[in-house]
Amino acid sequence: PFRISGTSMKEITVEGLLQEYLYADGKEVTPTSEVNEKAEKVVKLKFSKEILEEGKHYSVSYQKNTHKGTATITFKGIETGGYTGTKKMTFKILAQPVNDANIELVGVTLGENGVYEVPYMKGGVKPAITVTTKNGTDLVYGTDYTVTYKDNDKVDKEAVLTVRGKGNYTGS
Repeated sequence: PFRISGTSMKEITVEGLLQEYLYADGKEVTPTSEVNEKAEKVVKLKFSKEILEEGKHYSVSYQKNTHKGTATITFKGIETGGYTGTKKMTFKILAQPVNDANIELVGVTLGENGVYEVPYMKGGVKPAITVTTKNGTDLVYGTDYTVTYKDNDKVDKEAVLTVRGKGNYTGS
């Protein structure tokens, strides 16, 4: 007779994996590659007191981790490292707030009083804008945000422009 050795990945404890992460401007959200200020991995896999090493004891893959929604992370045991099978977990990717974004009016002059001066247009003024996230990604009108205007058809009245996040972005 012989004994089969190895530990099932289902017996592994995963520490540091959050339930929610923010959308990363179309880049993959990969919690297992995050490190802290000491350059230590934030997400750790453990069996008993042993901390497992990626590439030696297990491999990692992701599904649906580039947009808002539920992503899946799969830890697959490496048999030569003593681990077998897989452990799947999920986390949510939340829409990124646009209230952190940089919004610029295009082709509009900032007046001496600190207010943008826009010439009157019949039917209302709708100046072009650019919206850029704090990570430097330019957002696309209609896909990532919408714009509404208030009091934009009256001379000498302060008009209001509101940007609202859409899709992978949220807030205003």
